[in-house]
Amino acid sequence: MKVALVYPDYAPSRTLAAPASYGFYAEGVSSVAAVLEEAGHDVSLVHLIGAPRRDEFEARLQGIAPDVLGFSSRTTIWPEIRRLAGIAREATGAPVVVGGVHATLAPEEVTASAEVDVAVVGEGEYPFREMCDALEAGRDFRGIDNLWVRENGDVRRNPTRPFIPDLDELPLPSYGIYNKDILYDIAIDTGPVMLSRGCPYMCTYCCNHQLKQAYPDRKNYARFRSPARSIEYIENLLKTFPNVRYLNITDNILPLELEWFFEFIELYKDRVDLPFTCRYRYNLVTRDVLEALVEAGCYLVHFGLESGNEEIRRTVINRQMGDEQIEESHRLCREAGLPTLTYNMVGLPHEDKAKFLDTVKINARVRPNRIVLSVFYPYPHTALHDLCEREELLAPVFDYESETYLVQEGFPEAQVRFCQAYFVPAIRYYQVLGRLGAVGRALAAASDAFYRSRWLPHKMLVAVARAGRALYEGTKLFIRRRLPGLYVKLRDWRVRRA
Repeated sequence: MKVALVYPDYAPSRTLAAPASYGFYAEGVSSVAAVLEEAGHDVSLVHLIGAPRRDEFEARLQGIAPDVLGFSSRTTIWPEIRRLAGIAREATGAPVVVGGVHATLAPEEVTASAEVDVAVVGEGEYPFREMCDALEAGRDFRGIDNLWVRENGDVRRNPTRPFIPDLDELPLPSYGIYNKDILYDIAIDTGPVMLSRGCPYMCTYCCNHQLKQAYPDRKNYARFRSPARSIEYIENLLKTFPNVRYLNITDNILPLELEWFFEFIELYKDRVDLPFTCRYRYNLVTRDVLEALVEAGCYLVHFGLESGNEEIRRTVINRQMGDEQIEESHRLCREAGLPTLTYNMVGLPHEDKAKFLDTVKINARVRPNRIVLSVFYPYPHTALHDLCEREELLAPVFDYESETYLVQEGFPEAQVRFCQAYFVPAIRYYQVLGRLGAVGRALAAASDAFYRSRWLPHKMLVAVARAGRALYEGTKLFIRRRLPGLYVKLRDWRVRRA
């Protein structure tokens, strides 16, 4: 059975200045491919790093001549999936199957589309394999669990089976389906690693809590491959991509289960021994974990700080951690010699400039080595989207192709853009004031009043900041795309410096 997996790996934004030169590895797509290949099916990946022209897409699919088409869909790319699925059906006549996060969160929306024949709800490896097996054997597949099947204008909604409890039973991800020359991580000598599935926490901006609801059993939803199998996973990646000299471990929280973590770290030091980054969580930080990370070669640990305002953290985004806990975690990281990165958001419900200033100032105090800021986007099927809908905070036109913001009288769009544009400079400024003692405190009080003022020329200041940022990002992007070797050397220098 010939299977074409279509992976639209681009942002559906009209504001993109140019098509991407690189795409990104997708763990789910690779896992589905591995299971299909293990069952003897012929799998091809159509990895789209930019919106394709119709004729190009048709020609590529016709060259494969698939018996079935599988699309991986994020919520943000769903409108584009519909367009591509329609072209694919006309070009090949093969049935269209849509899986991924959006199919699990919104199967009604997916199966309401005439371009789609089947939606896969939940983990898709085995349901999709069973469907392909049935098609190859000429059997009826419409009763397979996890599949929502369109038939004669109606939808057959089969029950969802339990999630895979033991990830070790899955074959190792298929890397051979990719064109390694367009994988961004590989171009900068970095291997993307994901050893687990699920998260036990219920942050309201994340779809994880809703994904969990798709399964009949929700206990032990967060699962890891065993330490030994995790090392096999990494060794397989390194065998496929021998240029890799760094690993980016993207699991939500690597040190989530301590017994697993320490066993994994010992094996990692013995059999892998490469510099890596990972994610952690403030309320779990301990000195012995940080020391183990450093000893194993971790050169950057990521934290989701999100908001510096305790009220926002506790009542809006459900991150139950106090300022003292956050500051202590960063202090312990500095003592251990472990650089940190913080993820932050602006434009959250019930936020204003004064509350966002708390995010600026806590970053100034904890002094992360790297800082990431994103504008809050209320993704459908999350608890925070529901809150925004109830409180009528959603913009009149809210799509995935435009940069849109919540409608909040106390935090208008111009102010959100200002906070976004001057986030890092403001942090650096308050860090300097923090070193000036009483004079710094007096200047900080005056600066607070200036920052909070609604009379600032926000739009003009944003235009100035964007011009400078465009120059910086353009240079950085040029180095990443055209001189990946130089990018790696600069990172080597930064890692040694840290």
